Amino acid sequence: MNFAYLNFYSFGSILAALFCLYIAVFFLIIKEKSRVAVHLGLASVFASLFHFAYAVGFFTLEPWAVYHRWIVIPMPLLTLAQFTLVLFYFPTPKFVKLGKAVYSILLIIIVFVETYFIFLSYSTQGVFVKGNHYWDFQTYSFYMLFSMIILVFNLIMISFGIWRVILETGRDRRVVLYLLSSFCILTILPVATNILSRNGSISRIAYQQTVDLSFVFGFFLLLVVYLNVAKEKTTILSRIIGITMATFFLVIQIVAYFIINEFETTFDESQFKEAKLAIQEAEKYRNLSYMTYYDTRSGRTYPKQGEFDSAWIHESNLEANYLNLRNRLCGLGNLNGTERWKRSSEILENAPKEFYGYKEAVRYFLQTKGNQIVTDQDMITLFREIAAKLKIVNNKFTFTAEKKDINAISKLLTEKDSRLSPMLDVIRSEYVSELRKNASETHLENLFRSSTLPIYEEGERIYRSQWVRGDKGQDFQIFFVSYFIVDMKSERIYEVGFDYKSYRAYVHYPSFILLLCLFVVVFVVTFGFQYFFRYALIDPMNKVEIGLREVHSGNLEYRLVPVVEDEIGFIAQSFNHMAEGLLTARNRLERYAEELELKVKERTKELEVTLDEVKTLKDQQDGDYFLMSLLLKPLGANRAAQENVKVEFFTNQKKKFKFRKYDSEIGGDISISNRIQLRDRKYTVFLNADAMGKSMQGAGGALVLGAVFEAIIERTKMTKLVQDYSPERWIKNAFMELHKVFESFDGSMLVSTVIGLIDDEAGILYHLNAEHPWTVLLRKGEATFIENDLMFRKLGTGGMNGNIYVHTLQLEPEDIVIAGSDGKDDIHIGIDENGEKLINDDHTRFLEYVKKGKGDLGSIFEFISASGRLTDDLSLVRISYKESECFLSGVPRKQNFNTNEVVTLFHQAKETAKENNVEKAITLFEEIESLNDKIPITKKYLAYLFMKKALYREAARYAEEYIQFHPLDNEMFYVASYAFRMEGEIEKAADFGERLRLRNPKHIKNLVNLSRIYIILKKYDRAAGIAKDALEIEPANQRILGLLETLQKINREFTFETNHKNQI
Repeated sequence: MNFAYLNFYSFGSILAALFCLYIAVFFLIIKEKSRVAVHLGLASVFASLFHFAYAVGFFTLEPWAVYHRWIVIPMPLLTLAQFTLVLFYFPTPKFVKLGKAVYSILLIIIVFVETYFIFLSYSTQGVFVKGNHYWDFQTYSFYMLFSMIILVFNLIMISFGIWRVILETGRDRRVVLYLLSSFCILTILPVATNILSRNGSISRIAYQQTVDLSFVFGFFLLLVVYLNVAKEKTTILSRIIGITMATFFLVIQIVAYFIINEFETTFDESQFKEAKLAIQEAEKYRNLSYMTYYDTRSGRTYPKQGEFDSAWIHESNLEANYLNLRNRLCGLGNLNGTERWKRSSEILENAPKEFYGYKEAVRYFLQTKGNQIVTDQDMITLFREIAAKLKIVNNKFTFTAEKKDINAISKLLTEKDSRLSPMLDVIRSEYVSELRKNASETHLENLFRSSTLPIYEEGERIYRSQWVRGDKGQDFQIFFVSYFIVDMKSERIYEVGFDYKSYRAYVHYPSFILLLCLFVVVFVVTFGFQYFFRYALIDPMNKVEIGLREVHSGNLEYRLVPVVEDEIGFIAQSFNHMAEGLLTARNRLERYAEELELKVKERTKELEVTLDEVKTLKDQQDGDYFLMSLLLKPLGANRAAQENVKVEFFTNQKKKFKFRKYDSEIGGDISISNRIQLRDRKYTVFLNADAMGKSMQGAGGALVLGAVFEAIIERTKMTKLVQDYSPERWIKNAFMELHKVFESFDGSMLVSTVIGLIDDEAGILYHLNAEHPWTVLLRKGEATFIENDLMFRKLGTGGMNGNIYVHTLQLEPEDIVIAGSDGKDDIHIGIDENGEKLINDDHTRFLEYVKKGKGDLGSIFEFISASGRLTDDLSLVRISYKESECFLSGVPRKQNFNTNEVVTLFHQAKETAKENNVEKAITLFEEIESLNDKIPITKKYLAYLFMKKALYREAARYAEEYIQFHPLDNEMFYVASYAFRMEGEIEKAADFGERLRLRNPKHIKNLVNLSRIYIILKKYDRAAGIAKDALEIEPANQRILGLLETLQKINREFTFETNHKNQI
C-alpha cells in the first residue's frame, strides 16, 4: 500500500480511538446500567469516531482523505452534549426535564452545523497541509467559527457542572466535583489549542498531540472516578482491566512520541548525508527526485537532476538567496554593533528587494547595540527567533479570510517584540501602500509571502509539492522533502529533494511496530488477564461467591478449601469460621426453640406481673401530675382587668399526661397577671417564668413561685402601707422577696422570670428581667427587643450582687409587648453532618415570627412549630396597650396651648428665662399656669426657676405636679427629691430619690442627695452604703469624700468593706 503510511499522529489517533472504544464498551456492557453509564458510553463512542476520523486523515495521502472532516466536525459536539446530559443524572437524577430540553437544543445546533459544513465544503477544493501531513478543506472562516461553537458547548457543560456542584451537599458534592474535573481535563486543553491553531498561533500538529494526550488522560481519570463512585454491578476483573488498559495506553503514547521523533531526526540526518553524497558523486540515489543549485555569483537557480515545477523556482531562488545572505551576515566575526552594521549594509546592497523586512530587522538590532560587541552567534540567534515568530505570522495570515482588511492586517503585523517589530512595521507600510493602490488579492498575498519567506538553515527539512498529469490525463499532486546544502568551494547552495513517500515510509516502520505492540497489549490485557488471573483471582473469588450463595440459601455446612494463603485464602478461612459459627448458633436456636414454649409462658407471666406494677405506678404518677396541675391552675390565672391594658396567655408544656378521663399537661412554665393599685393609680401586673427542671421538678418550682407571687399581690390589695409604694419600689420588693424564697433552696431550684407593671392610664411599663429571654416590643409592625443586656441572674442564684434597678418604657397606643420562655427559641431544626441534633441558637428568629404573626400568639406558635420541633416547655404572654384606640386619653402628649394668649405668653416667658430674668419669667409662667394648669412644660420651667431662687417649696410642688404628667423624666425626680430635702420634707425627698435610684443606680447627684437625706433621717449605715456606691463610680469626687468623712465622725465603726446589698 503506497498510498497509506503510519506516523506518530495517525498512531496517536488510533491509540486514542481504541482507548475511547474500550471505554465505550466498558460502559455499555455493564449489567443493569444506569442512564449515566449509557450516556458516558455514547460519549466515548463519539470520541472514538472522532479519533478514527483523524487517523484516516493522517494515514493516507489520497485526496479523498479530506472527507474525514465530515466525521470530525460533529463528534466533539456530540461528546460534549452527552457530558452535559450526564450532569443531570449524576449522582442522582435532578431537573431531568431541563436536561433533556438543553440536550435537544444542542442536538439541533449540531445537526445545523454539520449540514452547513457539508454544504460549504462540498464545493471547496481540498488541500494537503504540508508539514501537518493531512488533507483539509480551505474553509478557514468556518473553522474559526466552529472553534467558538465548541468553546460555547464546553462552557455550557462546565456551567451546568458548577451548578450541580453547588446544588449537591456532602459526599455527592465531592463526587460531582471529581467527575467535572475529569470532564475539564478532557476538554479544556483541546478546546483552547483548537482555537489557537485556527487563528494561527500554534500548528495543527501541536493541537493534535494535545487532543490525543488529553483524551487518553481525561478518559483514564473519568474511568478511575467512575469505578470508585459508581454503584453499577461491575466485576473486579473489569476494573483491573480498565485501569491497566488506561495505564498502558498512556505510557505507550508517551513512549511512541520519543521513539518516532528520534526516527524523524535520524531520517533527516541520513537524507542530508545522502544529499551531500549525491552532490559530490553526481549520482542519483534511491528516492532522490530532483536537485537544483543556486549560484551565489550570478544570483540564479539552475536545475541539475530530475524534474521540478518551475512554478516554485522563484520561491526556491529567493530562499537560497536569503540563506546565502544570512550566512554572510552571520560570518563577520565579533564586531561592535556600529561597525557590524556598516559591514552588513555593504552585503545587503545587492540583496533582493523582497529582503527589505529582514534588512530593517538587522539594522534596528545592530544600531540598538551601538558599541556593544555582537558575535556571529548573536546574529544566528536573531535569525532563529525571527524565523520562529514569522512561522506564526504566516499561519495567521493563511487563516485571515479577508486579505484586504486593513484593520486585520495591521493587527497581524503589529508586534511588541523589539526584534520583530521593525521588520513587521516596514512590511505593514508596504502592504497598506499596495492595498491603497487597489492591488489584487493575489498580488498582496505574493507580496506578504515573499517578504516573510522563512530562512531555512542547512539540513533543515523543507516540504515541496507540484502538480503533474497522470497517464489518464488527470492532474494530481506529488510531494517532496528537500534540504539546502551549502558548498563553500563552488560558492553554490544546493537544494536536494526526495520523494515525500520515502519520509512517510521511513516513519511508517516504527509506527507500524508500535501499532502491533498496541494491538498485542489490547489483546493481552483484554483476554490474557482473564487467563492470568484465573487461578489466582477469578476462580477463588467465584468459589467465595458460590459459598456465599450457599449460605444465603441456608446451606451452612458448605465449606471452602483455601488453595493459596493470600488475602483470598484468608477470606476463605474466615468464611469457614463464619459458617461454622452460624451452624452452631442455628443448632443452639433449634434446641432453644424446643424449650421456648415453656420459657415463653414463664416469661409472659413475669411480664404481666411487671406490667401490672408499672401500670399501677403510672396511674399513681399521673394522679400526682393531675393534683399538681390542679394546684397550678388557679395560680397561673389571667386576672387582668382587660381595659386599657389587655393580657393574653399561651402555654404549651412539654409533658402531656392522661388521668382517667382528663387530658392535661404539666411543666415549669407559668404566666400570671392581675391588677393592683399603687398611690391611687391602677396598674396591671404580669409575670412570665420558667422554673428549672422537667415535669414535677419544674412544676414544683412554678407552684412555689405562683404561691409567693399571689401572696404578694393579695398583700398589696389588702395593705394600705404597700399601696403607698411607688411602682419601682413595689416591683423591686416583689423581686427580692421571690429571690429570697428561692435562695433558700441552695441552688437546687432556679427560676428565670420577667416581672412587669403597666400604668393603665399613662401606659408606662416598669419591668425586671432575671435571665429570661428578652422581651419583644411590636410597634407599627416592627418587632424589637426592649432589653439589650443581661439585667439579673435567675431567682435563687446565690451571691447576687449589685443594685436592683428597674427598666421603664413609655408605651404608645397599639403597642404590643410579648414575653416568653426559652422554649420559643430552643427548636430542633435538623441534623448536622455528624448526626447530632441541630438546636436553633439564633434568638432573633423570634422577632421574625412576631412580625409575621402580627402579635397574635396563635400565629406566632404556628410559625415556631413550622420551623422545627419543640424541645422544651413554651409559654408566651401578650400585653397590648389601648389596642383599639389611636390616642392617649388623660395623658397629654403635646403641650396643650389652647389659646393665642397662652402661646404668646409662653414664648415671652421662654425668652425671658433665656435672658436670666428669673423674677419676670416666674411671673409670666405663673400667669400661664392660672390660665391653663394642664401644661407640663410650664410646671417644669417653674420648678427650675424656683430652684434658682432657692424657693424650694414651690420648686418641689411644681416638680411633683410635672412628674404626674411625665413619670419617665428621671431628671425631674432628682429635682423633686432635692427640693423636698431642702424644704425639710425628708420622707418625700427619700421617696423620689429611691425611685430614681431604682431606675438609674449610677446617678451621682442623686446618690449624694440620698446619702444626705439618710444622714438627716439618722440612718447612717444606709447613708454610708449609698455614699460608697457613689465613690465606686467617681473615686475622686470631693463631695462624696466629704460625706464619708462626716459619716466616719458620726459612726467610727463604719468600714468601706460593708456590703451594700446586705445593708439594704
